[in-house]
Amino acid sequence: MNPAGFYSISYLNYWDDNYNSYFSYVSNPGYLFSVLTASANASGFFGGCYPLNALLESTLDCLYDDSCLEVLPDYFPALNQVNFSSLLPSDRTNISVNDRLSNLFVNEWLTKINYSTYFTKCAPSVCTYTKTDWTSFSYTIGLLISLYGSLIIVLRFISTTIVNIASKIEFRLTNIPINFGKD
Repeated sequence: MNPAGFYSISYLNYWDDNYNSYFSYVSNPGYLFSVLTASANASGFFGGCYPLNALLESTLDCLYDDSCLEVLPDYFPALNQVNFSSLLPSDRTNISVNDRLSNLFVNEWLTKINYSTYFTKCAPSVCTYTKTDWTSFSYTIGLLISLYGSLIIVLRFISTTIVNIASKIEFRLTNIPINFGKD
């Protein structure tokens, strides 16, 4: 990775004037950086074979530095309309884009929740919430087994009670003496 910068010499003029240097560049790519001098360095930016790798290794320090931001409109005239003072906070940290990306560009997670302040500031007229409770597979199996066990106990009790009542009714009917006129 090579540091990135703004070069005031155009490549076409350079190669026209230094035709022999072209072959030195082809055989040794680092030769170009030794010959060309940057008119302004973009601190925290890198250049490499692949733009994505260079971007992931960059720390974007130029975007936190006021003097570097003042140079950008010289090379990019469309940036004259941008107010750079409110672009990024002033805390400059040397963290690469790759590290920031792995942290989802979040510097600090704050999980402190103050509901009273929230309700004071927002002043909602109605507050509702929905709670979704998913039952697990083991809970469902346990519930079905317990329902089956309870059903067996209840049916066993009911069936024995019905059999006992039916046998008493049959026993009474068979033990009733019937008199057919014989004394």
